[in-house]
Amino acid sequence: MEWRHERAAAGSEPCSPPFRNSNLASPTNLSLVSLFASLHACCCPLTHLLNLHSTLSGILISLPIAVRDEEGPGGVGVCVLLLRLMCSRLPQDGRPVLEHLEAYLARRDGVDKALKILRYSTKLLLASPIAPKDPEVYGRLKDFDASVGSSRKAFRLGKFIQDVNVLKKTNFNTRDGFLELVATGGEGFYYFVEQFVWLVKAGLIDKRHSKRLTKISAWAEFIGYFGSVALKSIQVSIYLEQEAKLLQGMRKKAEGGISPVSEIKELQALQGKRLMKTLSIIQDLADSLLALTDIRETKGVLDNPFLLAFAGLLSALISAQKNWKNC
Repeated sequence: MEWRHERAAAGSEPCSPPFRNSNLASPTNLSLVSLFASLHACCCPLTHLLNLHSTLSGILISLPIAVRDEEGPGGVGVCVLLLRLMCSRLPQDGRPVLEHLEAYLARRDGVDKALKILRYSTKLLLASPIAPKDPEVYGRLKDFDASVGSSRKAFRLGKFIQDVNVLKKTNFNTRDGFLELVATGGEGFYYFVEQFVWLVKAGLIDKRHSKRLTKISAWAEFIGYFGSVALKSIQVSIYLEQEAKLLQGMRKKAEGGISPVSEIKELQALQGKRLMKTLSIIQDLADSLLALTDIRETKGVLDNPFLLAFAGLLSALISAQKNWKNC
C-alpha cells in the first residue's frame, strides 16, 4: 500500500508578526492548504516525507503560532505536523513525473488511495481546532467527505474476485495457509458486502438495511486484518532470523579478512522487505481501528474523530507509497 513545491522567497520569515495577523491562517485557506497537501501526498513516496523546504512548508511551519492565540494548543501541533509531513520532493526514478502519475491513477487502487487521502485529510481538518468556523464552508467539507466516501465504495465493485483467485491457489493445510484464509477470506467477504453498502448509498436498496450491512462488512474487514497482521508478523520474524544468520556469516568473513560484499547487498534487500512489511502491519492496525469503530455500539477513547482521521490518513499514505512503487 505514495511529492513538488517551490522554494521560499529569500529572507522570508513565515513565523514573523506580519504573517501572524495575515489572512493565510483563516479557516478557508487552511482547508485549501489541507486539500493541496493531500493531493500532493498521493503521488509522492513516503520515504521522502521529511524533506521539507518549500513555501508551503514554511506556511505550515508557522500555522501553530498563527492560530494558537485564537484556537488554543489542543491538537493544532499534531494536525499541522501531519500536513507538513505530506510536503516533500517528487521521486527521481527515471520516468517523467506525469507519466508515473498517469500509470498510478490508471490503477483501481491508485485512484482509491488518492480518494482516501483526500477524504481523511478533510476529516482530519474538520476534527481539528483549526476547522472552519463558517457553517457554509464546514458544510461543504462535510458533503465533500460523504461524496468521496461513496465514490470509494463504487471503486470496490468486483474487487472481491481478486481474493477469490488468491484463495484458489492457497494450501490451507499449513499454518500460513490458514492465516491466509482468514486474511484473504475476510477481505474478500468485506469487499463483497461493500457492494451492497454502496447500492444502499446509491438509493437502489432500502436504507433500513444500511446499519446491518455496515456492521457485517466491518466484522469481515476486522477479521481479515486480524489474519493479515498475524501472517505479516510471522513474515517479519522470518526476515529477522535471516538477517541474524547473514550478520553471523558476515562476521566470520570479516574475521577471515574477506569482504562480505554480496552479504551486505542481501542484508540491505532483507531490511527493505522487512521495513515494507512492518509499514503494512501499521497500515492494517490503523484500518482495523476504523473497522472496530463501525462494530462498537458505545463511544469511547478510540472513537475520537481526530484519532480516527489520523489513522485513516496514515493508512492511506502507506498504501499510496506501495502502489506508487509498484506502478
